Amino acid sequence: MNAPVRPAATPTSRQTAPIYWWAYPSRIALFVHLPIFILCGLMDDTAFALYKHSAKFLSGEIFALGLAAILCFALGAALIEPRRALAEVSRVPVQTVNTVLNVMFAIVLTAYLIFLFPILVSPQLLLDLLQGSATAMFGLRETLNRIAGVTSLVNLQSLLAVLIVAYAPLTGERLPRPYWRLMIAVAIACVLRAWLWSERLALIELVLPAVVAALARAASEPRPRLFRPRAFAPLVGLVALFAVFVVGEYFRSWQFYQHVFSGTFLEFAIIRFAGYYATALNTGAALCTLNDPLYAPTQTAEWFYRLPLWQLIDEKDRLSTFNINDFLEAYLNPEFNNTSGVFMPLFDFGPLLGLLCWTILGAISGYLFRLFALGRVGGLLFFPVWFTGIVEIPRMFYWGDSRFFVVIVSGLIMTRFLTRPAAGPLAARGSTAVVLKT
Repeated sequence: MNAPVRPAATPTSRQTAPIYWWAYPSRIALFVHLPIFILCGLMDDTAFALYKHSAKFLSGEIFALGLAAILCFALGAALIEPRRALAEVSRVPVQTVNTVLNVMFAIVLTAYLIFLFPILVSPQLLLDLLQGSATAMFGLRETLNRIAGVTSLVNLQSLLAVLIVAYAPLTGERLPRPYWRLMIAVAIACVLRAWLWSERLALIELVLPAVVAALARAASEPRPRLFRPRAFAPLVGLVALFAVFVVGEYFRSWQFYQHVFSGTFLEFAIIRFAGYYATALNTGAALCTLNDPLYAPTQTAEWFYRLPLWQLIDEKDRLSTFNINDFLEAYLNPEFNNTSGVFMPLFDFGPLLGLLCWTILGAISGYLFRLFALGRVGGLLFFPVWFTGIVEIPRMFYWGDSRFFVVIVSGLIMTRFLTRPAAGPLAARGSTAVVLKT
């Protein structure tokens, strides 16, 4: 695993190569999120009643405000996004990357082992779920281990997947086979987590960053052709997402609704799939309509309120002044508990500060994309995992979730370690990799 690293190309030898349109944050906002938002806004009251919502809130002034939020994000990103990409990537010594991978695999696989261990002890719940038991899912959620600060480390799988994909560009060497085998083990554990815990987002967090890291660059082409397969990645991704959703819904909801729903399972799955976005946007609109701004990051920085510090000093109840579950019980449907990322900054900070927040978030997205396009280590690691939050904007504010907080902290540590100056005799002779600033 400690093969020598080939010298990195000099800056003068770098050739320009663009990135596919779907990796640009501004274009995702304009060509994906905006149409979804407008289509949901055009739905009438009866469509939302289908999902047991008491009323349609996604209209009028609130609709215009949500529209402005998406446009502010697109503007902030477009101002900083690069026009072109550099094909070469900052090189890192093989031994350094291997050290990071060894630590990451140890952490993620240990966390998954703790999480899934009860299934090894009591496999009957797994068999009941396979046989279509309507209560097995609840039994599994009560049985699987959830240890705060420990099992949450499984979320580092997204950084791990990105580093695996970026191994060859970073080191100039092929990924050793043992790491492929370990990555397959992580993928299997992730599939079990998504199925047993009804957590489809776990699969998205693993697959989407890896896809962005692997396919976004059109490295060998003068420009990315419009009709190449990679240009249609969003369409393929949508089909794959729906397929994963269908499998999850069969074990998650169909067991309860198959006796009361008059249509086929496919019709049921399509209605549920559309409802996840429509109800999320309507819930976010309802939050802004029926509540005054809190001027506190209750939804945009949820991780902040879950820090153990507040429990120790008995301040958690005072800081967290809003309970989303109580709101859903009173006005909407607790079964659809996504609140849409579009409206969360507006709910927390009000219209003006909320739109400013979206502009800043767009700028951050554009900056991370620029680092990614320029081949900087920080961009290669951070942008693919940040991209998950960009894709999820219509449904949830992913970046403020506690599951992403551990990724941010770990990603910063990894970037610092990977970009530290090389030391030792090899560095003195200048024969190791060139490491650029992040």
